Amino acid sequence: MIIDIHSHTIGNNPQEKIISLRMKDSESALIRDAAHISAGIHPWFLSEEDLDKQIRWVKDMAESDRRVVAIGECGTDKVCNTPMTLQTAAFKSMIGLSEELELPLIIHSVRTYNEIISLKKQLKPEQK
Repeated sequence: MIIDIHSHTIGNNPQEKIISLRMKDSESALIRDAAHISAGIHPWFLSEEDLDKQIRWVKDMAESDRRVVAIGECGTDKVCNTPMTLQTAAFKSMIGLSEELELPLIIHSVRTYNEIISLKKQLKPEQK
């Protein structure tokens, strides 16, 4: 079953959704006002130079903020300019964090369904 419960806006009922954040949102009103947060590395906002920094940010957020209830939005996207090898490396790191921290994963997938399923078979994650 696939359920879309993530959002990028607070809206009228912040208790009813998970606000998906990325590192650049660290100082935004979204992070202050959100009741539930997911932290991840979105494939559109990724570069070789900041991959390690983003991974550390996600891990720090997940370990230090009790509102973090999921890892993501993260995944792969064939319509963005980020190289697929870099997207896959970032996605694998987010899968690893999801497993390590026992948090569900919110997946971004655009025209990469087969690649996502292949990674699932290869890595055999246990988290939802």
